Amino acid sequence: MINRIKSLLDYLQINENAFSNIIGISQRTLNYYINGKRKPSFELIEKILNAYPDLSAEWLLRGEGDMYRTSNKNQSHTMKSY
Repeated sequence: MINRIKSLLDYLQINENAFSNIIGISQRTLNYYINGKRKPSFELIEKILNAYPDLSAEWLLRGEGDMYRTSNKNQSHTMKSY
C-alpha cells in the first residue's frame, strides 16, 4: 500500500509535506508510514479517502482497478486550509 501512496503523490505532483497537510497528519507521521516504520492504519486510509473522495478505495487497499473511481482524467484536487 505504501507504494500506492507514493504513486498517488507522484500522480498529484505534490510532496510529502503538502500531502500531510491535505490529509491532516504531521509530516513526521507520514514519513513513518512512507519509510515503513509504521504500518498504514485505518485512520490514515480514512484520511486519504476523505481528502480525495474520488480515489478508489479498492485501488488504495488492494491495488486493483483504476486509481480513481471516475473516468475523468483531469481530477481537481484542492488543498484544505489548516
